[in-house]
Amino acid sequence: THRSHRSAMVTPGSAGGTPREIAPFIKRADEIQAHNALMAYYCRLHAVEQGMAAPLERRPQRVLAQLIEKLETTKPSAGLVDPATDFAVCRQFALSVYARADKHDVRSAQTVPPTQTQVEAFSAAGTFLKTLDQSQFAGMYDADLKRRQEYAEWRAWDLATAMHAGRQPSPVAGHAGSSSSPVFTAPPSSPPVQASSPAYPSLESLNVSTPASTTPTHPGSS
Repeated sequence: THRSHRSAMVTPGSAGGTPREIAPFIKRADEIQAHNALMAYYCRLHAVEQGMAAPLERRPQRVLAQLIEKLETTKPSAGLVDPATDFAVCRQFALSVYARADKHDVRSAQTVPPTQTQVEAFSAAGTFLKTLDQSQFAGMYDADLKRRQEYAEWRAWDLATAMHAGRQPSPVAGHAGSSSSPVFTAPPSSPPVQASSPAYPSLESLNVSTPASTTPTHPGSS
C-alpha cells in the first residue's frame, strides 16, 4: 500500500547541514513566509519538536538555535490567536495545497513522464499536512488528515519515480477509471476547541547552545 512509502517523501535530504527529518519543514517555511506567516511559524515549530526528539548526541543544536531565533523574530507578525483557531487556519491552507495538487494530478494523469511541478505540489502538501501533527494541536489531527498526508507523500514519491523512469505514474482513483487509491472524505468542518494558548520553547528551556563562531547560514536556503 501507499503507506509503505511514507518515509520516501521527495524533499531535500539535507538543507545546509539540517537533518533529513526536519529539512522539509524549514524549506517550506522559508518558501511561504511572505504568503502565510502563520503556517511558516508552525512549520518551524514542528521542526523544533522533531529536532528535540533526536537523541542528545544527534540533536542539531545550531539548527535548533536558528529556528528558535526565527520563531522569536516572526512571532509578532505570525498572526497567532489560540491553538484551535491557528489549527483551523493552517488546516485550511494545507488542505487547499493538497486539493490543488490532486486536481492538477487528475488533469495530468496522462502526462509522460510527470513533471517536477507535480512532484513538488504533493511534496509540499505532505509537509504542510504533517505540520498539523504537533503538540500545539494535540487532539486535533484526525485520521482523515493523516490519510491525506500519507497519500501526498506516497504520490510525491510515485510521481518522482515515474518522472525519472520516463513512464506514467501509478493509476489512482479518478484517473483513467482506476479505483486503486483510497477515496478520501472531507475533514470535519470545525476542529475541536482547545483552551490552552500557543507557545513555543525558549532557548533556555531547550538548553540549546549557539556556537560562538561566525553567524551560521540560515538552514533551508538552498
